[in-house]
Amino acid sequence: MSFGGSVAAMIATLKNNRLMLGERYTYFDAKKNYLRATKGMKITYREATKEELQLVREKIKKQKKTDRIRVGVVLLFVTPIIVIGVYQAISLSKEKISINNQRIKKKDIKKYQFYINDGDLMIQQKKWNNAIFRLNRQKGGYF
Repeated sequence: MSFGGSVAAMIATLKNNRLMLGERYTYFDAKKNYLRATKGMKITYREATKEELQLVREKIKKQKKTDRIRVGVVLLFVTPIIVIGVYQAISLSKEKISINNQRIKKKDIKKYQFYINDGDLMIQQKKWNNAIFRLNRQKGGYF
């Protein structure tokens, strides 16, 4: 019972994973199935001529060319859409940042005005230490 049952859990997991794989299908199994399926059928093999091979090559080349053209056309239409989307996302985030910066500036201005007005009030009341403290606070620090 060591390891708090973790070893037993690990063994169970390995067994379950092995069961999920199923049986292996080897080359010999495939060959047996092929021979069983073609039993009684006459399959004739003949070699292709050079002309037939050339035609097959040309068809393959043509298919590859059309596939490349299709991919190019799709990329031609999809790429600008992606670029425009990214540009819009960046511009929206910049707008949000600038709005937040404006809000922060307004808050900072109000805070500075409060400390300056409070410092001026302390000067009028001749509370010099408090005035120095308040006026230094508006700078964001102390002496």
